[in-house]
Amino acid sequence: MKTQRTTRGWLSVALCTLALGSPAWAGGGFRDDFRDGSIQDGSPVTWANSNRNNPGYLGSSLVTAEGLEFTPDWPANKDYGMYRGVVDAYGRFVHYTGNLTIRTQVKIGATTAHGSSVTLWFRGRSDHGNHGYLLGINNMFLWFDRSDGLTGYSPMDTWHYPMNGSFDPKKEFILQVDVIDLTDGAGHRTTSRLEARWWVVGQEMPVQPQLAVHDATYEVGEIAIGATCDSELNRTTIFRWVEVIGTEVEPIVDFNGNGTVDTDDLLRLIESWGQADPVVDLVPDGVVDRKDLEVMMKYWQQDVTDPSLLAHWALDETEGAIASDRTGVYDAALVGSPAWDPEGGRIGGALQLDGLDDRAVTPFVVNPAERPFSVLAWVKGGAPGQVIVAEQKSANWLRLDAAGRLLTEFKPSRGAPLASPVSLTDGQWHRIGLTWDGSHRTLFVDGIAVAGDAKVLGNPPVSTAGLYLGAGSTLTPGTFWSGRIDDVRIYNRVLKP
Repeated sequence: MKTQRTTRGWLSVALCTLALGSPAWAGGGFRDDFRDGSIQDGSPVTWANSNRNNPGYLGSSLVTAEGLEFTPDWPANKDYGMYRGVVDAYGRFVHYTGNLTIRTQVKIGATTAHGSSVTLWFRGRSDHGNHGYLLGINNMFLWFDRSDGLTGYSPMDTWHYPMNGSFDPKKEFILQVDVIDLTDGAGHRTTSRLEARWWVVGQEMPVQPQLAVHDATYEVGEIAIGATCDSELNRTTIFRWVEVIGTEVEPIVDFNGNGTVDTDDLLRLIESWGQADPVVDLVPDGVVDRKDLEVMMKYWQQDVTDPSLLAHWALDETEGAIASDRTGVYDAALVGSPAWDPEGGRIGGALQLDGLDDRAVTPFVVNPAERPFSVLAWVKGGAPGQVIVAEQKSANWLRLDAAGRLLTEFKPSRGAPLASPVSLTDGQWHRIGLTWDGSHRTLFVDGIAVAGDAKVLGNPPVSTAGLYLGAGSTLTPGTFWSGRIDDVRIYNRVLKP
């Protein structure tokens, strides 16, 4: 009862704090004037210092009374760009979606007639091989590029605007990109219009863009500013200020991955009150406080869409041989003779498997070598040695050992199978989970961490295989699940079920 009273007390404090209100930062738009000597002005976002050991990041980037100065190394960096991207208080790249404007005033390196290049990167993903769009400008062209993250940026002739002598690299200028999403009659995005403008400081902004293209490839992503140099004399480019007008991707308020913002999520936030906890710091300013509580209450007791949810098989069907993925991407095919049980699930319906050859087969969903992930499922029944989720011809992610206890055989380098002391063969529903944060695995049963790695592990093997739900990775007899499986979810983040 002591814990219960403490919880009620914290709830009272939290709700009273919410009632008092707070000057919460209106996330999305901001303006940073670097000439005041600060990299950050009045918002919880800042600009990551790209000092990685990579040819594309060689050089120095400093804030001075002139602004944010980029000085790429020469000649090592003559063919690459230096970038600084928008990150939150924890160093995570901020993602923007919807209509977007990026505007900046620049003094370009121009001790010769040629000058350097300035670039704006947007709707990008640095964890996907730097895919995204790029707007660049120099004395020859104003141009858009698009990268697929594999073969690099692909310029297109129709995406170029020739300067024809109109650009003087010795004059300061303003560069602006606008992204306007176009929708159909139902309000669904069909493509995006990318507009580019530039003008000399002191002149009026052009009414019409000098360059405009349409492309539907990317809908959301990071933003960054960058510069390149074309000679040792033209090395330093100065950004006086940058303004961003846009909408950040909605915060992830469903901390435990059950699809609803509820008391469990509120208690998770309260546990970290006054601390720096990136999982629940919804206004990512380095401390969990009333601003984060305000954001949470906007979603209170609502079903939410989580951008980190890669796949979700609710298993609520009543007939057919397809288990639909609610993200619309990874529908699973049923093999054998599994039965739909519309009333027998933990959440709605469930899939009943016979333990002989029944299974659901999914396409490729996630490569554990690329990113953290979490896999969650509700299960009931089962027997020792049987498997709930497995990579095809690879590792059994969630299975039972010879005693019916939860086990994972997902093994990064320097790792062994991770076993828990918790048996699942008691005939009750249990929510189980496996998380991988890039260095440690954790197993969960009913919201409690029951096993985890004590040491840092190496990288897992690259995988492009699909999954089996209810069968072992090699379809060995004895690994097929005999019981019910419900509400299987995979996230591209680490969460606490």
